[in-house]
Amino acid sequence: MRGARARAYDPSPMPEPDRAETLIEEVRRFVGFTVEDEARLASLRPGVLAESGRIVARFYESLSQHEGARRVLRDADQIERLKLTLARWLEEAFTGPYDARYEESRGRIGTVHVRIGLPQRYMLTAMNVIRVEIHGIVDRVVAGDPGERRTHHDSVNRLLDMDLALMLETYRAGLEEEAVEAYRRILQRTTDYVFAATPEGRITYWNRDGRIFSRSAILERGLGLLTGLMTPESRALFDDAWTGAAKDGRTIENLSTSGVHPTTGESLHALWSLYPELGEGGRVRLVRGMIRDVTDVRRLEARLEERRRLAAVGEMVAGVAHEVRNPLQNVVLGLREARRVAGAVPAASAALDQAREGVGQIERLVSDLLSFSSRFSLSLSTVAAADLAEAAIRECASAFGTRPLPRAALPGEEIRLRADPFRMTQVLKNLIQNAAEATAGGGGVAVAVRPDGAAHVEFVVEDDGPGIPPAIRGRLFEPFVTSKKGGTGLGLAIARRLVEAHGGEIRFETRDGGGTRVRVRLPRARTAS
Repeated sequence: MRGARARAYDPSPMPEPDRAETLIEEVRRFVGFTVEDEARLASLRPGVLAESGRIVARFYESLSQHEGARRVLRDADQIERLKLTLARWLEEAFTGPYDARYEESRGRIGTVHVRIGLPQRYMLTAMNVIRVEIHGIVDRVVAGDPGERRTHHDSVNRLLDMDLALMLETYRAGLEEEAVEAYRRILQRTTDYVFAATPEGRITYWNRDGRIFSRSAILERGLGLLTGLMTPESRALFDDAWTGAAKDGRTIENLSTSGVHPTTGESLHALWSLYPELGEGGRVRLVRGMIRDVTDVRRLEARLEERRRLAAVGEMVAGVAHEVRNPLQNVVLGLREARRVAGAVPAASAALDQAREGVGQIERLVSDLLSFSSRFSLSLSTVAAADLAEAAIRECASAFGTRPLPRAALPGEEIRLRADPFRMTQVLKNLIQNAAEATAGGGGVAVAVRPDGAAHVEFVVEDDGPGIPPAIRGRLFEPFVTSKKGGTGLGLAIARRLVEAHGGEIRFETRDGGGTRVRVRLPRARTAS
């Protein structure tokens, strides 16, 4: 059958046995990009270059429809430079060679997107726009043999999937570099606590106020004040270490302990080092010690690991996109042709339109996953906290159905903050919708805006529903963790990333008597001096 022949894989991109496979070689092998594809793309080059200007204009017209993209691309000179870059990209894509230099040029494009803060999901949008335009050129240029036209469509799909994978890799690398740099800054700012104590645990010297307790409280109450925060496992380890140092004169270094904050319930982490000082008779008369508070470091390590997982999600989605793109494109082309033929039959046309809508949902799902794994770009402005809360409540009308919407309890003073209004409204909307769903069988939802000292504002959303299942209370913000039927588990993970991107924090509490309370704490806008 013409057009159904087996695809011949080109052995030339495979690495030599004594060296590692490069990224471009790996991607070529993964998508099945062959020398036959190169030849077909070269034959399309004149047609693509002839319509390059129209494709570039169409692409930026499509991009301008997205509010997030408009926030990034606001400078006319910048847009003109990017248009020239896109025109060069098209020329290189249909010229080759598809080697290390090609990989480098695609990497530069991805780096530019990271630098200007263009959200990753728009890369997929760009590929879809360009994909449609190039397929249209194929239909016009490769006339006659349907099988030959189909092979050209497949070559175009493999090319664009390969470019998407290369640029996604740049995003992933940029994300990791950003997280590692933040980790390094935390390590450089970490300051140790230095103390001296008697073998009985009475502290005679402490250098500064702690994360929880003041210096005077620690001096007054001794080591028991600190060890009381430890988990039972850490307390047992510390007691053994203290006995070794205070009685046996052994030096202890970097003993790792964990504890729980007495009011917030958050995890605390520290490294203890103990240096005994001997007196007469060889007995320990004093233990000098150093405590390194590594709570922020541990949190950042967890966030770094999470970012790596998110980057892996992006890579997985690129693979899934490749696997479904070709058959999905065939479905789209078939539906387009069937819709043209069935135009005069209303019932058939409606069914085909419904099928095309389903295909569009699959494409949007891939786009949403890419959005979840990408870096957020914020468009900050000074907004009233009350306006954010009330806007989020209004957008939750459908979640409450026939129930009345909650009214936000607002402070007497106007509290303003620097925030991305769209992003923060989405965060609050997500929390209010969760509360509405938790009380669908009965119960109430309350929303409040409160001042939190002079420098912060707190948004509180609470309900008297069944509460959070104990099995997931400690994992609420992990991706794909959910107790809702049909839920993806992405909502709270995205909400935390957005809140932290605003310099804030989000935490859940179990209410006395049942239900859930969520607190979002954000910095206030600075007032002019």
